Amino acid sequence: MLTIYGPTLIEYYSRFGDPEVLNALALLIGDLLEIVEAAVEGRLPSVKYSFKEDIVAISKAIAPLGYPHNRDLARGRSITIDMDKIRKLDCEVYFGSVIEDGGLYKTLGSRAMEVLAVGNTYEEAYEKVEGCIAHIKSPDWQLIHRRDIGSKELIEKRVRDAEHVRAIYKWRRAHGLGRVRIDWIPGGDVTVYDYT
Repeated sequence: MLTIYGPTLIEYYSRFGDPEVLNALALLIGDLLEIVEAAVEGRLPSVKYSFKEDIVAISKAIAPLGYPHNRDLARGRSITIDMDKIRKLDCEVYFGSVIEDGGLYKTLGSRAMEVLAVGNTYEEAYEKVEGCIAHIKSPDWQLIHRRDIGSKELIEKRVRDAEHVRAIYKWRRAHGLGRVRIDWIPGGDVTVYDYT
């Protein structure tokens, strides 16, 4: 969050979860198991891996209406998927909170699946993933997904936000605050840690 002190970390939440990790794994050049084992054993610098830089990946979660605030409402909804059309569009579907029931998928109340598309540009990957999502339907309920993820508008906004944060950090460095951490807990005092 941007405060009068500059960017302030409210909460740090990091996980190796979906759908966030799908994009990275689609671009990974290397053996994921080897990388994880090396990280656990403290020898990550010895592992060779990289990421493809000539393509982009976009993944989008699809959930039944009601998720995340009313999972009971989102539970038990039917989903049909035209996998032939999705394969022709060159997307991957990763199933999440669903069970198969007689050729239909039934939701369990959370994100039902993620759809992943890879392309040479963000525009190409975006069009591909949206085209694939059009072939995932629910005959008895509304499915939702974020249309803005991977869009030109959202990417441009994220670039503007990053430039704004970069400018703040440059200002902090220019004013001798580059290595200062300021903590404030509501109801408490402000604590300044100077690492210079």
